Amino acid sequence: MTLPKGYKPNTKNQNNLPLSAEKITEGIKIKMENGKEINIKEEIGSGLQATVFAAEYDGRLYAVKWYYSKFATKKQRQILEHLVCKKPPSSNFVWPINILEIDEVKGFGFIMERVENRFKPLSLWINRLVNPSIRTLLTTCFNITRSFYLLHSNGLCYCDLSLNNILFDPSNGDIRIIDTDNIVINGQQGSVSGTDSFMAPEIVSKGVIPNVYTDRYSLSVIIFFIMFVNHPLEGKKESQVKNKRDEVELKKLYGSEALFIFDPDDRSNEPDTRHENALIYWKIYPKFLRDLFTSAFTKGIHDPMNGRITEGVWQRDLARAIDLLTCCGICKCENFYYPNKIQNKSRCWNCKRPVVATFWLIFADNNIVVLNHNTNLYPHHLDPNNREFDFSIPLAKVISDFRGSLFLENKDSSKWTTTTKDLKMENIGKGGRLNLSNVRKISFGRTSALVYSRH
Repeated sequence: MTLPKGYKPNTKNQNNLPLSAEKITEGIKIKMENGKEINIKEEIGSGLQATVFAAEYDGRLYAVKWYYSKFATKKQRQILEHLVCKKPPSSNFVWPINILEIDEVKGFGFIMERVENRFKPLSLWINRLVNPSIRTLLTTCFNITRSFYLLHSNGLCYCDLSLNNILFDPSNGDIRIIDTDNIVINGQQGSVSGTDSFMAPEIVSKGVIPNVYTDRYSLSVIIFFIMFVNHPLEGKKESQVKNKRDEVELKKLYGSEALFIFDPDDRSNEPDTRHENALIYWKIYPKFLRDLFTSAFTKGIHDPMNGRITEGVWQRDLARAIDLLTCCGICKCENFYYPNKIQNKSRCWNCKRPVVATFWLIFADNNIVVLNHNTNLYPHHLDPNNREFDFSIPLAKVISDFRGSLFLENKDSSKWTTTTKDLKMENIGKGGRLNLSNVRKISFGRTSALVYSRH
């Protein structure tokens, strides 16, 4: 960060501009202790609690969030002071850097990093205004889950997870988590209890204080929404609610009578024609993911402490699903390929033709990675005991030549030992390539894999 730690802003209005009693306005300059100024620019967003402005400081763009006086409470100030003193769990969190105050304006605000323009609201996907790939959607879910694993590992609770708090890059699944100023130490009462329909049932019906377990429920709702473009509790029962603002009915739907739309033992809330997205996408994803959702919204509704899916389990199965992706050779739609050494029976969800993959790896831990023309292998794959869920840099990359033959290139400093189909041994150093059609086994040093093909 470029801002000095522990600075004290000059609380005088440098331009003597008329200031709103509720918020700062465009054109204000806040002079810092080091003599530099934060220049408040145009308003870029507003919500129930505050207004967000673009800002410039030391030649860089930032954002300033300024609370309305009603929400500029002592508790909110204490929350901010705690967050400013802590490092963010990861760069995915848009974290408060320092608190700002001005004498002439009620309340206070804080300065934070400005989110790049490539990050878009998840609502664009839900409303089908962008068209990310399945790989991107799963990567988005993985990145969200990984971020909350790190948050919870630091003893913190988000309290207000919803679609509105997450931005994503539709091209690759990178994310940014905003509105982090409501994060508190797990178990402490924060300024908010959550967002309607994303809160855990025990918050809705019993007023439980948000905690790690309620965060996990909200996380499962977010992942379901991203993958199935539908809320996991909104089926026939939601269609029957005539007044969508009827608090009594909504408390039943999301609280005391919460029922999963794919509950295997109770079909009374199954999707209807208003919720056909769920019916379409439910058939696309692997059974092991569907089983996780079924557990999250059956046992997880009634047993928060033991029934909620943990971040580690989500990471494991989301990564596993990404590794099974391939494209249909006919319609080019993404599918999940389930290799069977005798006969593969996977069929495309779109055109119903058989789905085939040219090569796949089966690692020593029985994890499967389908090799497409652009597949990367990461420390997560090649050093699973020490660097599980590490997708920071590719250690191997699949490339193809002009004839369409697939090769695996070593981008790591470790040497590989390969066994060819005629049982010859070869060493592959960094930058070396092996023709997958000639290889039977690869030892990557920290793990090994068998190479299979449909030929």
